[in-house]
Amino acid sequence: LLRERNIAVSNTPSILSSAVADMAVGLALAVSRNIVQGYNSILQNNWVVNHPTWMCGPALEGSTVGIVGLGAVGTKIARRIRTFDIAQLLYTNRHERPEGVEVGAKYVSLDQLLAVSDFVFLTVPLTPETKHLLGSEQFRKMKTTSILINVARGDVVNQNDLVTALQSKMIGGAALDVMTPEPLPPDHPLTKLSNVVLTPHISSATLRARETMAKLAAENICNVLNNKELLTPIP
Repeated sequence: LLRERNIAVSNTPSILSSAVADMAVGLALAVSRNIVQGYNSILQNNWVVNHPTWMCGPALEGSTVGIVGLGAVGTKIARRIRTFDIAQLLYTNRHERPEGVEVGAKYVSLDQLLAVSDFVFLTVPLTPETKHLLGSEQFRKMKTTSILINVARGDVVNQNDLVTALQSKMIGGAALDVMTPEPLPPDHPLTKLSNVVLTPHISSATLRARETMAKLAAENICNVLNNKELLTPIP
């Protein structure tokens, strides 16, 4: 319809990738190292002294990390996560990608990735094929200590199944920047779980990312008004 009316369409590709990748790693640390729980323990005057395992959680060092979707965001997560001295980096995708070789990641099936990963990052776009990509069947294949990090879209995960998996300790925890619906009601079951960290879809919220997006959008508008080619056209 847009083509028929000769309406140009553009977007701001790749600008958000670094910000989202940073947030994904931060979320992994927040849930695995009990950062939110630790903060709340101070507010609630529940600081435990001289207990060697208090607030202990799984480490990134020596872990197996799986990335579902090795696009721009997934690749940047891979580069960042490598610096934590992980033991193994895996990824799954519709097909093998050259970026996998560049970041030293092994291409495996989704089932293989879920079975052995200590941390699972979701970075796939939401399509009919990826809707509810992870549900109860997939959670049963994961380690009971696995941490799920979703910076993709809420509906990539069957959220009801995720709640059940977290409540029953089928998996170790989850960190979600995206969920269904958005905004999430404050009384939603996810907000009641101690093994969950939630953020309000702010993975791309850095001043640098927002300013760069605005600049590119303005340049595209100016180009259209001056009968020039879009810098980032959508075919």
